[in-house]
Amino acid sequence: MKCHRYGKESKQERKEETKHEIIAAVAQKGPKRKTNVQVKTNCPVVMVVKEINGIWRIIRLDLDHNHELSPGNRNQLFSGRKYMTDMEKAMIRTLNDNNIPTRKMISILSYLRGGLLALPYKNKDVANYRTKINREVTGNDMSKALEYFRNRKAKDPTFFYKFDVDDDMKVKNLFLERRLITEILCRVWGLC
Repeated sequence: MKCHRYGKESKQERKEETKHEIIAAVAQKGPKRKTNVQVKTNCPVVMVVKEINGIWRIIRLDLDHNHELSPGNRNQLFSGRKYMTDMEKAMIRTLNDNNIPTRKMISILSYLRGGLLALPYKNKDVANYRTKINREVTGNDMSKALEYFRNRKAKDPTFFYKFDVDDDMKVKNLFLERRLITEILCRVWGLC
């Protein structure tokens, strides 16, 4: 395993870099734009691991970097670690049920963690989790409706409902008494 800055810059990269330096010197508009490009510094850091008789052993280990170790953009370096605690997931679920926007959720969660830099995930991760929650609820709509119909039928023997399903067991048609539709929309889906 080697450092991500191992290796030498190619001639193409050097030409591009000098071209950008010339343009920047001519323009003199401000600081150089940050990019995602990792500059190669031929860093000597290496770890060689070998399996000997079923046991992994470190054969060679050099840990002296020839470049700065603290990155300028923390989000890029730690973007793979998106750990959310169960409490945070429950909090997102509660805030989602109350239609709180993602940016406000991030603000609340970062306050609870001790600041925005202490939050190991991004807005997109919270938005993805919200989408997952909403899919669970969406897939559950028909089962909630059928549960309501069964309870209503148990209380009121005159209540009538009928539904047809297709080959994928998805509801195609649903027949109800007309005066009940508004009440069902209010109670099951909360549309009132």
